[in-house]
Amino acid sequence: MSDEGIAHRLNARYTDLQEGCANEMPAYTCTGVFVRAISAGSLEYFWRPSQTAQALGAERYAFLRADLGIQHLQYPQGFILSGQDNGQAPVQVLCNYPLSLDLTPSRASHGCGLLDGTVPGAEQVSSCASEGVADAPSFMARYRQEQQDPRRQCSLNPRDGNGLAIEKGVRQLLQAGVAAQPNAWLVRNNTDSDVPVAPIQALYFDVAFARQGALTAAQRAQNSYFLATGNWLPILRMDVSQPATQRFDFELADQLYNGYAIASELNARYSDTRAECPDGTPGYNCNGIFLRGVQPTSAEHA
Repeated sequence: MSDEGIAHRLNARYTDLQEGCANEMPAYTCTGVFVRAISAGSLEYFWRPSQTAQALGAERYAFLRADLGIQHLQYPQGFILSGQDNGQAPVQVLCNYPLSLDLTPSRASHGCGLLDGTVPGAEQVSSCASEGVADAPSFMARYRQEQQDPRRQCSLNPRDGNGLAIEKGVRQLLQAGVAAQPNAWLVRNNTDSDVPVAPIQALYFDVAFARQGALTAAQRAQNSYFLATGNWLPILRMDVSQPATQRFDFELADQLYNGYAIASELNARYSDTRAECPDGTPGYNCNGIFLRGVQPTSAEHA
C-alpha cells in the first residue's frame, strides 16, 4: 500500500462505525485507529513501552473513531498501529477506559484492575463487571460517586462489543470539553527491544502544532525508526478541523526520505561521467549538477 493509500485507509477505518466485524470479531479489529501519543523527549526509541507499561505488561493507546468525539491527544505527535481488516487484530487489547488516566505500575490485571487493587473475577475481563456496571448510565453513576476521578474508573471489556458501546454512551453523557479528551485502551506489550517489532503503520503529527515543533518531532521519530530498521514510516498529518473523511492526510514534503531521495539522485548524477546521454544528447542533460552561488541580501532574493 502506498503512503497516500495508508492515509485513505485510516480515514476509512476512522469513519467506519460498525458495531462488529466479520466472523463475530469485535469492532476494533476492523474499524477505528489505535494511536500512541509520544512526548518530544521519547523519540529515539518511541516504540518501546514506557516504564509503567513495562511493569504492567501493557501500554496505553487512544482508540480514535468518528463517533467517539476525541479532539485532543496527550502529545501532538505519535505513532499509529497497523490495522487488519480481515477480522484478526494485530495486537491484543485487554480493556478500555472511556477517559484517559494515569496508570500506576502496581495496578492489577495489567492495568485493568481498580485503583484500590481489586482485580476482575476469574471469568471477567473488565473491572466494571464486578462493580455492577453494565451500561453508560451505571458507569456515570459510579464515576460521579468516585468524585469524577479518571483514575478511579472501572475498566470495560472491548472484546464482547459492550466495552465500545458503553464508552460511546459515556462520552455522550460527558460535558463537551471532557468528551473531547482521549480515551485509554490497554494493549499487551510485545517488545521492549531497541528494534521495533510492534505493527506500526505510520507516524502522525497534529497540524495545529506544526509551528510548535510537532512536525520536527515526527521527523525525528521517522529518522529514529529508519536508523533502527532501514525502513521508512510515513508521517501523516492529523487535522481535527477537517471533516472526518479527511482526518488523516499525506504530504510528500513532510517526509525526511524525500530529502534523502533527492540527495541520492544528486549523488548519482555527480558520479555519472558519461560524455553522452542515452538519447545522444550531451552528457550535461543526464549527469552532473548545475549550481548557482548566491549572496542573499534584504534587497535581493535567490
